[in-house]
Amino acid sequence: MPAKNEERTLPSCIRSILSQDYNKELIEVIVIDDYSTDNTAVVAKRCGAILITPDLSQGQTTRAHNKNLAVQFCRGDYVIFLDAHIILPSEDWLRRVATYIKSSNLDFASFLSTPSPELTPLLNILSLEKVKKMILPLVGVKGYSAHFFGGSMVISKDVFNKLGGFPEIPVSEDIALYKKAIKYGVNYKFIPELYVYHLDAKLQSLKHWIKRNLKEGFYSYAYGWKYSCPDKWETLFSMLLGLLILGVPFTFILGFPLILLLCFIPSLWTYRAFSAMRKSDSKIPIIHALGLILIGSVQAFLIRMSAFGGIVFHFLLKMTGKIE
Repeated sequence: MPAKNEERTLPSCIRSILSQDYNKELIEVIVIDDYSTDNTAVVAKRCGAILITPDLSQGQTTRAHNKNLAVQFCRGDYVIFLDAHIILPSEDWLRRVATYIKSSNLDFASFLSTPSPELTPLLNILSLEKVKKMILPLVGVKGYSAHFFGGSMVISKDVFNKLGGFPEIPVSEDIALYKKAIKYGVNYKFIPELYVYHLDAKLQSLKHWIKRNLKEGFYSYAYGWKYSCPDKWETLFSMLLGLLILGVPFTFILGFPLILLLCFIPSLWTYRAFSAMRKSDSKIPIIHALGLILIGSVQAFLIRMSAFGGIVFHFLLKMTGKIE
């Protein structure tokens, strides 16, 4: 569990793990203090976690390097990676995961991270995964799995080591590992029914949020391009379609309501998702749904825009021989 300045959310995360109705001798919580400037390290030890602190004498290392280091301390056959703001929803979650992995003979799986299970249909809309799953095979992308969430995943330690661990790139190391696993035929599955909750940590500032998303988009494509599916269609398609549909509020404001009419309203899976929410026992206020769409749109817009710069930078690095 990598943690940077997570003193507020870390206690709830660790408690949800240690309270599982699973053999306590088989559970070990390992926290990697990712250069925190708050009391994350103190909180981790106080809550009963094994704390790993990177060696600063070697300079600041990547998050991928730190997670690879932590795996060396794991004694179990499977490793679960969780972000430090993830909460396990029930005390039998770990037992259900173990049962599912064993019965399905899986080497690798990930779980939906959601602020509320009732919002799952809307999150599926924002991900555009049904669109990609339908179209990508038509343009030659094989082995594409509909979903992956790096903030809540489990993998066989043996398979993890055979894949070489997380590639040591600045960001998106989890996606890089996932795509490498798919390429080599690892038995992977997304398990939405075993969802986890994520806590909304206090936003440091609007400037920080914008900077973080711009950085994610830039580095993901600058260094992560070679980890795409067998060809580059997925990357280009995801970017263009993301701008088209996730950027609906922007196109509407800019005076192109036709895009909203043609691309969003007639969407069959959008209709089904909202129908599912209407039938849910827990009704979702429309303002919450609209708010999530708006936030997702802004975030996608920032990431996609910075991705163009990342692609240009990638080819410059390739031309100069800095990367393969």
